[in-house]
Amino acid sequence: MPDEGTAVMTGAQQRAVAAFAAFRPAVIVAQPSQAGPDTIRVRVPHGVKLMPHRHPEERPYTVISGVFYIGLGDQFNAEKLEAYPPGSVIALPGHTSHFPLGETW
Repeated sequence: MPDEGTAVMTGAQQRAVAAFAAFRPAVIVAQPSQAGPDTIRVRVPHGVKLMPHRHPEERPYTVISGVFYIGLGDQFNAEKLEAYPPGSVIALPGHTSHFPLGETW
């Protein structure tokens, strides 16, 4: 039996967490599991993609280096990817289905 506060994940959730781990997230400010603003650095290695997903809150992205590719929609479609160079800021409204792809960093 899990300890109190331990999340039990389904197989699909475990695969999603494993896929996100490839993005090498690092919490810079705040507690991402709680409501409120936070800052997370994410490195997207070449060729790594996440399947379409959404977040309940607005998500701002700032590209620090390399090129960040992101598409909108409920299905991954490489033709919908848009490239954002360093210095770009992208703001996705909450509940927006999107799929990032790493090509360079």
